[in-house]
Amino acid sequence: CASSVAQPRSLSRRMADSLAQRIQQSEPRDVERQVRGVYRLALQRSPSDVERIAARELVEQHGLRALCRAMLNSNEFLTIQ
Repeated sequence: CASSVAQPRSLSRRMADSLAQRIQQSEPRDVERQVRGVYRLALQRSPSDVERIAARELVEQHGLRALCRAMLNSNEFLTIQ
């Protein structure tokens, strides 16, 4: 039986939404700069050329929030080195 009570968004989803909003405010129309901004803030580095192209395609197809969720759920973000 499905519940009619709204489920709260997960912490990671809220963080991804906040990151996407922050990036969109600083780079509202430039997908390339948005991608670099997400990498800089989430992973403290620039994306490789392959990562940049894949990330740009993801943003163009699914939006900046999808990239932010992917970054915040990546092994590189979650693992302490």
